Amino acid sequence: MKLPLDITYDELEKNFEFIVDLCGSNLQPFRITAKDGKTVMLIPVQEKTTISPEIVEQIEELKSEWMQQMDAKSSSE
Repeated sequence: MKLPLDITYDELEKNFEFIVDLCGSNLQPFRITAKDGKTVMLIPVQEKTTISPEIVEQIEELKSEWMQQMDAKSSSE
């Protein structure tokens, strides 16, 4: 993980969209210091799917094939 960049609350407020985009796209954390000296962190959250897209696609294909077989079976009866 990258070291956080230090910015002030005023800098965050003036450049909010840019900083949030930078945080999310570059996985860059920020340490934000308010005028009263309190500090908070803005950190990226990596969302990981538990099932890879390829597997989901294969499941959807198998489901579609199975549904077609069931339709064919029920129409032949």
